[in-house]
Order: sequence, then C-alpha cells, then structure tokens
Amino acid sequence: HRFPDVIIIGAKKSGTSVLRQMLSQHPLIKIAEKEIFYFSDPNRYQCGISWYIEQMPITKKGELTLEKSPQYFSSRVSPERLKLASSDVKLLLIVRNPLYRTISNYFFLQKIRNGKIDKTASTFRKRFYHG
Repeated sequence: HRFPDVIIIGAKKSGTSVLRQMLSQHPLIKIAEKEIFYFSDPNRYQCGISWYIEQMPITKKGELTLEKSPQYFSSRVSPERLKLASSDVKLLLIVRNPLYRTISNYFFLQKIRNGKIDKTASTFRKRFYHG
C-alpha cells in the first residue's frame, strides 16, 4: 500500500465513476475500491495517514495508485490536508456542463426516491440529450 499517485476529484454527477471504471481496465492502474473521503471527513481524517494508505490497493513498481473521492473538490478542508500529506499527488479534476450535471442529478435523485425513472423522465432525457 502507498499514497496515491493520482486522486480523481470533481463535481457531483460529472462522470468521475465512469472515468474510474475506464481507468481500472488498464493493467498498470490500481484504484481504491471505494471512495475513502479521508481528507474531507473529520472522523476518517482522525484515523491518520497510515489508515488512509492502508485503504489503497497493493501496487508494484511501475503501477499507478489512484483514489476517487469527488467531494474533495467541494470540501473546504481537503485542499490544505492534501497539500500537507503530499505535494506530489496529481489531482484529476472532472467537470461537466452545469445544466447537464443538474439534469443528471435530478434523474439520479428521482431514481433513488422512486426506485425507477418513469417513462416521461426517460423520454425527456432522450430528447434533451439527443435532440
């Protein structure tokens, strides 16, 4: 286990999960299995840097270690904490057109509340994105 070489951050519903999924297919990229929230969550931050590093995948020389925690982008405390932990880590910021992000988040929340997206919403999404 080691400190990540790259941390994926970004706005909510901006595509960080898709990016993580695509990068995980590369044989020399190892990504933490879950979002760790270490630098933004006070309780996890109190666990210490050793705990954080233990959450990373085991990597060999020549492999990249990545973490994906999008909320570091919007956290007020994360930038300073990240800088204190490592000035060498690369941040990969994912952003998205705010209108598309808002619509995507709306449908995501609708799916959580209702367990599905109704046909009207699905039709709206298809027309909105594809004309």
